[in-house]
Amino acid sequence: MSQDQPKPEASGELVSVFEDGDMILDASAGYHSRRFRVSSHVLCAASSVFRAMFGPNGKFRESRELRTADPSTELYVLSIEEDDLEVLQLILMILHHKNSGVPMEIDFEELVQVAVLSDKYDLAVALRFTASAWRGRWRCKVNRTMSGSDSLADPGFENWLLVSWVFGEAEIFKRLSEILVRAAIINEYDMLDFGDDDLIVPDSVWCGVATKRDAIFDSIFEICKKRLEELEVGSEMGPLCLSYHPSRDLREMCDAFQLTLLKRRLSKAGLLPEDFGRARLMSINYLRDTFISMANQDGFLDSAHADCDASKILRDEVLNLVNGIQGLELLDFPSRGASL
Repeated sequence: MSQDQPKPEASGELVSVFEDGDMILDASAGYHSRRFRVSSHVLCAASSVFRAMFGPNGKFRESRELRTADPSTELYVLSIEEDDLEVLQLILMILHHKNSGVPMEIDFEELVQVAVLSDKYDLAVALRFTASAWRGRWRCKVNRTMSGSDSLADPGFENWLLVSWVFGEAEIFKRLSEILVRAAIINEYDMLDFGDDDLIVPDSVWCGVATKRDAIFDSIFEICKKRLEELEVGSEMGPLCLSYHPSRDLREMCDAFQLTLLKRRLSKAGLLPEDFGRARLMSINYLRDTFISMANQDGFLDSAHADCDASKILRDEVLNLVNGIQGLELLDFPSRGASL
């Protein structure tokens, strides 16, 4: 944080962000608190949330109390709870144009808290240019992810998902949400789990990831069922055997062999139709690797039937599906500031 930015020495000390402010924000974070003298007019101009809370046409209790308060005798006090008082103070400095107290760079953890508060109070537009400059320093931390890694971001930077969602970085958001779709599992509480307790996933994005993930699992299971059914009864054109042997009996024998082998492999992998409920608990990445591993060993009667290996055919179908997974479109899951 900038050395020019006022930092109270004692918890609860008054910070005069705006000397002629008409109200006090009494902010607490755990056992710490800090009071900020601010202008309600500035806050209302910057935030639809503050405008609804205590704007001139507001219908909430805070609005009535602010209008009836006499600033010449005692300032109106609004109590709020936040996680990071330093970041709140930084945001208030920006909104009140106290630019001498605004640093050129901030830590990534602070950037995440800026995104949290921006979403909470609808401040993404008001912070648009400053937040864009701050993000520039940390954009390299998702470059590796953007180029095809299965990791959400460099370690410690997974919450780029939230930052991109709040501030409208559509390309980054799409790629990171795709990784979540691929990596999510269902935990023991029957909840979607991304494997990171510190990851902040907005509710609408969480639901979007769950819906897309379920659809992909349904498609994978349908591919498995269809392949098994075809091997059991044959296609409308006859046996599925791809050899050009003139004997129908031999081609039907090939189908029977492939059916037995595929059932054995799917059973071992927990991917028979009766196991689909358990398989759905796993991640799509896990299923992808399972199908790759399942087809690593050759499975055919003889070299004339090398192209008939049902496991490899099934693997290729599943990989085509998985490789075509796309992330969420930001326009379908907008935050308040996603249209920046």
